[in-house]
Amino acid sequence: MTRNVPRAAYSAGQDALENFQTLSTYAASAARKAKRRVHDSGLAVTIIKNGQVVEVTPDGHEKTVSDVAAVSRFKPLTASK
Repeated sequence: MTRNVPRAAYSAGQDALENFQTLSTYAASAARKAKRRVHDSGLAVTIIKNGQVVEVTPDGHEKTVSDVAAVSRFKPLTASK
């Protein structure tokens, strides 16, 4: 499943760390590029999906490695001022 995330445009007049939306766009773009580079190298990527640790191979095959025992300890990112 692929989620479309808009590409971030560089703006010298705005600090990305002060704008959560811009920062999250940069992060999503970087994550997509990193995953693509790893798969292009022929390696698998490990992700967390639906409370499970999943290994995704370059051909798209997914293998469940384990359950995430402490999902409730992870706090969601929130923008604060």
